[in-house]
Amino acid sequence: LAPVLQMLLYPGTSARQDTPSQRALADGYLLTASMIQWFFAQYLDREQSRDDWRFAPLDGGGSGAEVAGCCPAWIAVAGYDPLHDEGVAYAGKLRAAGVPAEVADYPGMIHDFFKLGRFVPAVARAHDDAVRALRTAFGTAPPI
Repeated sequence: LAPVLQMLLYPGTSARQDTPSQRALADGYLLTASMIQWFFAQYLDREQSRDDWRFAPLDGGGSGAEVAGCCPAWIAVAGYDPLHDEGVAYAGKLRAAGVPAEVADYPGMIHDFFKLGRFVPAVARAHDDAVRALRTAFGTAPPI
């Protein structure tokens, strides 16, 4: 079976932490710059792996040809997340390579908001949007 959708919730797609959202939201919004570095230290086997496009598709691979064969993407980003700009930029890279990519931006949310549906009523919209994207990808969307 071939993948039909990249469903990405507030993805980290760069190993550089140099976007405006990284600088503006580095501390105080759940996910911090030091936490991101800690996650990298757990994941990377060596520093050179930061340049591997499979780890950081915004940094590695150059022109974008490496993502040309990827399946379409639905990318949820949160307005108060240091990873916000990375998700938006990854969608741009996919689109530039001819891969359909939709960004669903949730301005008042923080990183990891998708898990807060029982406590934050506005998260229901994100859940509904994700279900719609999955149904569309699997060809099971109800008729309009």
